[in-house]
Amino acid sequence: MPFTFKAEGGYLMPPSFGPLVDRKVCHYGDVTTLAILYVSYKDALAALLPEPLQPPDEPVVTIYCQVCRQVDFMAGRGYNIVGVNLSAVFAGKKDRSVWNFAAVLWENDIIPIITGRELLGAPKLYADIPDPH
Repeated sequence: MPFTFKAEGGYLMPPSFGPLVDRKVCHYGDVTTLAILYVSYKDALAALLPEPLQPPDEPVVTIYCQVCRQVDFMAGRGYNIVGVNLSAVFAGKKDRSVWNFAAVLWENDIIPIITGRELLGAPKLYADIPDPH
C-alpha cells in the first residue's frame, strides 16, 4: 500500500512512521543568539543548495551561535549550537518561498542531535561548543 501524507499532525523521520497527532510545545527558558551575516556570490551558494532550491538575488550566508538554557525536553538543562544557514528560494509551479536552508548544525549534546537529526532530518553533528565570552 503506497504511503500518503495526512493533513493533520507533523511528521518525524522517516515519515512512513505516521503523523504526530499530539504535538506538545517545547519551552526554552532562555536563548541567546550571536550571528554574523554576509552577502556571498550566487554561484557559491548554488553549488551548496540542493535542487530545487536556488540562491536569491542577494545570497546571504548566516553563521550563528546559540546558547539554549532551561530546555523542557532536557529536564531544564541546556546546550549550545553553531550553525550555517544559506538564503534560498523555492520556485515551484504554484508557490514561491524565500527562506533559510540549514546547511549544517553543530551541537554539544547528543539528546537534541538525535531528536533533530534522526527524527526531524536536520543536518546535525556533535562538537565541543563552549559558552561564548
